[in-house]
Amino acid sequence: MIKDARVQTCICFQIRYKIEQMEENKGFIVDVKVMMCFPMDGKKYCIPTDDGLHLLKSQEIPVCDQRELVNFKSMFSRSVLF
Repeated sequence: MIKDARVQTCICFQIRYKIEQMEENKGFIVDVKVMMCFPMDGKKYCIPTDDGLHLLKSQEIPVCDQRELVNFKSMFSRSVLF
């Protein structure tokens, strides 16, 4: 919360997020939105809108399968890399 000395009111800045797990533990679904609201003439005004600005909307973030990482590591040896 930011205090503005000129208008003696508070300007609110919010970051709202929600994280859900994908089916079969394959990753996460993320929603993130930003809101900035300030009072003016007895009303609350939010920008960009009352719903906020979506930075991520139902973004799927997969999780690596550890078994695949083990298989990936076994594909290379030090002699191949150097």
